[in-house]
Amino acid sequence: MIIYNTTYCVKQNLYDDFIDWLKQTLVPTTQKSDLFVALPTIAQVLTEDDTDENAISISVQLTAENLEFLQIWFDNYQDNLDLQIKKLFGEKILSFSTFMKIIN
Repeated sequence: MIIYNTTYCVKQNLYDDFIDWLKQTLVPTTQKSDLFVALPTIAQVLTEDDTDENAISISVQLTAENLEFLQIWFDNYQDNLDLQIKKLFGEKILSFSTFMKIIN
């Protein structure tokens, strides 16, 4: 199993709108794609060393059976979702992504 994790740094004043977008757009898109073993996990990152006290970090984890399913996701869905985020929120939401292999 592979986890595709994206962590978003979201300004506090956009938090509710971004969470709504995740729930209303990202989650249904993952369901329609039929590429993931479960619904996305959406979690707030808890940290004592926030560099921007006006921002909240949100982690979104998608779990796929293998890298091939993730490649299909990227080829067919991810670019459009990234464009939507840019259009709706501009540069006020920053992100970085990692791939993780589940060991046990």
